Amino acid sequence: MNFNGYLDMIYLAGSLDLNGGSTFLLRVARENSKAGKKVDIVVLSSVIGEEIRAELAQYATVIELAQLVDKRFAWCGTNQVALFFPLNRLKLEKLLAANDGVVHAMGIFGLIYAYRLANQFGGIKVTAGVYQQNEFLSNAALFFVRQSNKMFASLPIENVVFFNEYNRIRYTQVFKKSYANSPLLPIGVVLPKMDSKCDRPVQYGRLVSVGNLVDFKTYNEHVIRTVALLAQDYPQLRYDIYGEGDQFGMLTELIAELKLELVVKIHKRFPYAEFRSIVEGAMGFIGSGTALLEAAALHVPSIVGIESIKTPETYGFLSDVKGFSYNELIPGERLVSIQEVIRKLLRSDSDELERIGAQCANKAAEFSIEKTIDGFNQLTKTARITAIKMSFIFKISFFLSFLWLAILDGLYINRKFRMRRDQQ
Repeated sequence: MNFNGYLDMIYLAGSLDLNGGSTFLLRVARENSKAGKKVDIVVLSSVIGEEIRAELAQYATVIELAQLVDKRFAWCGTNQVALFFPLNRLKLEKLLAANDGVVHAMGIFGLIYAYRLANQFGGIKVTAGVYQQNEFLSNAALFFVRQSNKMFASLPIENVVFFNEYNRIRYTQVFKKSYANSPLLPIGVVLPKMDSKCDRPVQYGRLVSVGNLVDFKTYNEHVIRTVALLAQDYPQLRYDIYGEGDQFGMLTELIAELKLELVVKIHKRFPYAEFRSIVEGAMGFIGSGTALLEAAALHVPSIVGIESIKTPETYGFLSDVKGFSYNELIPGERLVSIQEVIRKLLRSDSDELERIGAQCANKAAEFSIEKTIDGFNQLTKTARITAIKMSFIFKISFFLSFLWLAILDGLYINRKFRMRRDQQ
């Protein structure tokens, strides 16, 4: 199949919940819109937040998976089973042609769908990004999981995007192939225009975290326990957590157990557009992913929340980190206690808080969205065409294994695949 038109790519998103991946897509779409490009996003599940969809609609075309299956299966709705249904060839041919035949998987289900497209149409460049360190490293033993990992391993190294140095090294070790020539890009953020001297109204003692309350974000619990240790000495201390997720109950019980109801509050998630107004006045921010970078860009002293860490430790402030690796647990990397870093903020005067915030903002500048977009535009040119052939027997076996995985997960017998992002 021959593709013409401007260079762009189809983004295959697992969901469009209010999370780091969705807000990343929003920033990419906004930046592309400056060049007159409206990106195409195919969402592969029914998890679509109306607020994020409304914001994205200004800059992107959001396409639900059900729109791309054969019309006879349109009743299926948007769920992951539809990944395996017959394709709507006409719609997909037009979509691929409009994007020069380049597709970008943001997770394992996106990669599976991209391989289906490559098998069906040929002449496609399948690219993938490692947005979360364990996404393509699931240790579940089922056929579906093993083959999904093999799909990732078979991608040309030029087609795989890493967003930090540590993951590139780690994937080199796991898959026994060098990714030294794979693109290394910042997970770009939009940097606000700030005066050289930032006179933000600091709410002394107020700490903030923003993000979904999921298992691998263990730092929320660590910070709550740390606040309990410091609250008596620092009565102004407050910790506001903004987010929702399956850890809400556990964290709420912990707050009650430690008698911190007047000190720690869990608030509902808010529209992305309100991020600045909620975060800007905080004494400090604790988090991972792009929220940490965006808080730092606002000159808020930003403490790294390491994902899946079992101890109440951190690398310190974002400005203490070298390169793009900042929220993964890296063996051998120097750690400090969260308590020590928060205590430093509590002991700082306004000048010191401003200095730390400025250092964090300088570090955040390395993650500019402009650099990310330039890298993606280059990726569309340098990625190699991905030749895929799937036999009928393989496709049936793969589908049946997926169904078996879904059954085991639904019955709580084996949830390793669902919990892959939380593995060590």
